[in-house]
Amino acid sequence: SVGSRNGGLEELRLSQNPLPPLTRAVCADIFGKSLEKLQCLVLHRMQNVLDTVNALSGSKICQRLSEIHMCYNQITSLNHVNLDGLPNLTLVNLEKNMISDFAELRPLALLPKLGELLLGGNHVSVVSGSKLPKNPFPQLKALHLQENWLGLDENGSEMKSEYDTWQSVMSTIESLDAIMPNLTRLRTIRNKGLEK
Repeated sequence: SVGSRNGGLEELRLSQNPLPPLTRAVCADIFGKSLEKLQCLVLHRMQNVLDTVNALSGSKICQRLSEIHMCYNQITSLNHVNLDGLPNLTLVNLEKNMISDFAELRPLALLPKLGELLLGGNHVSVVSGSKLPKNPFPQLKALHLQENWLGLDENGSEMKSEYDTWQSVMSTIESLDAIMPNLTRLRTIRNKGLEK
């Protein structure tokens, strides 16, 4: 049993394993205290990945977790994920998913220590804080938005003119400045709407 370990595991990679979804009870029973020191969890290409995250967070057995990587999972929203049991997350990697709207990231906006958010390769075209909680992303310093749909309209179509494209880009930067006042690094290379 993993639960019989002494709790020294710091990194766990479960990517591409056809594991069934976890529940809080299963987490507590199987893992016990073995994940107390876990700092990095990698869950790429996993079925039921959000159920797994909910169970780990709800069981509060990974309170030291600082990084979670969930790439290639076709995630469109995190709004049904409870991250209260993961208060020390500083990096969340959601690259190569299907997120299109910042409103789908509400649980991340409340993480008190989140400093880096990787959203490269998603479908983000517009960044707005209108549907986010008050004072979102209090510690976010780095945001990766490369290979998204910035510069395209909300349907993924090209803007009518270059002026509209630039207007969209400036609106995005202004929105980011308003909702992420501590942001110091922004990565936006290879966005579909800006490739002209």
